[in-house]
Amino acid sequence: MKIHEIPGKMFTQWESDVKSILDTWIDYDITLDEFKKIFAFNMKQCTENGGIALIADSSKAEGVFSQEIQEYITKEVFHIMYQKSIRYFINIKPEIPGLTSLTVRRYSANGGPSGIKIVDVGSVDDAKLWLRTHAFNEVPAE
Repeated sequence: MKIHEIPGKMFTQWESDVKSILDTWIDYDITLDEFKKIFAFNMKQCTENGGIALIADSSKAEGVFSQEIQEYITKEVFHIMYQKSIRYFINIKPEIPGLTSLTVRRYSANGGPSGIKIVDVGSVDDAKLWLRTHAFNEVPAE
């Protein structure tokens, strides 16, 4: 169910079957304020619905996040996710490796130290399968 969007840039869905937010990215050319609003919206949805994961589908995304967005992700995003009891960040790998892949790898590298498990998969179906077989059987670390 689509719950939010920035037309031409991205849209957000709530995936109730795996208690997760799914962000589908089309174009990473957004402002830091737009990114912060998306992220705040996602955290609110997860908190209100018992969310455990954020799935980022960048398989068809174009471009790269600005340096300031990448720094915000590095310094804030995973720490906030952990504070909100979201323990998994699942990345759908880009179909065509390139600059988008570098962006995703750079911010994904910072999740582990924050207590977030980072998982790279090839599709949304793979992300949901991973959550069903791993996340719902693990006891979260405190």
